[in-house]
Amino acid sequence: MNDVTIQDLQVSIKNKSIINFKNRLITIEKGDKVAILGANGAGKTTLIKCILNLIPFRGKIDLNTLPSHIGVVFQQNNYSDLLKVYEIFQMVFGFNNDENIRSLIKQYNLEHLKKLFIKDLSGGERQRLTLALTLGKNYPFYIFDELTSGLDFEKRKSLMDSIKKNTRQSTVLTISHYFNELIDWINKILVISEGELVFWGELTQFNTLFDHYGIFHVEESLPENSNMETHYFRSFDSIQYFVFSDQEFESLKATLNHFNISYTFEFATLETRYLLALKNHAEKGLI
Repeated sequence: MNDVTIQDLQVSIKNKSIINFKNRLITIEKGDKVAILGANGAGKTTLIKCILNLIPFRGKIDLNTLPSHIGVVFQQNNYSDLLKVYEIFQMVFGFNNDENIRSLIKQYNLEHLKKLFIKDLSGGERQRLTLALTLGKNYPFYIFDELTSGLDFEKRKSLMDSIKKNTRQSTVLTISHYFNELIDWINKILVISEGELVFWGELTQFNTLFDHYGIFHVEESLPENSNMETHYFRSFDSIQYFVFSDQEFESLKATLNHFNISYTFEFATLETRYLLALKNHAEKGLI
């Protein structure tokens, strides 16, 4: 059964196209774990706001889950300056539910913060608080927008372990720039670039479609007299060369060394497949 169906979605603000999914159909099934990937400003949060019916749009979105059954965690979540941490737990879970509240506070490492006013928490502490309040409700549908942004590695890992454990039976849409968090969790991927749908489908299909050997990250591009065919891509103010075989790897490495160009290399990952998807999409736009 589908939880969300999106068809021909289009969003414009002041005559500027923000999302253009015309003639595209997206169906999210119950239990799907969907990663929404894209650069800043690509349209990811706008898509979430459309699903939640927070902004006007053209097209059709069928949401088969009641809004009250959706847990949402945005990058910024507002609370009253007059509330303390323990008080917000009591308001959400009930004043006679201390055992459950204490368990959640301990699970999300909030014990030393429970007597503080929420306004005095750091950004990371507020994010942990929001996750505890949201995941503690055991919703059937969750939406996460950069939920671990600004946290150090250990705190991100601890939170992600809790999130994965508590959302096993739920449908999840998650926006993240930390690709390692998505491994062994998501089963579908949605990639957006400048409001256009680059890819939508199964993770296995994505991995096959954008398979490659690895990627060179370089500080400068090869000179024109290198006479070498390359799979060049500039993104996010950096330069990458994709290679698709061991032979291409050895050849490009030798060429970069010959021209004294500094580089780092990494084998294919979810993140490099995402970059290859953006490269292919950008090249289609030039045809």
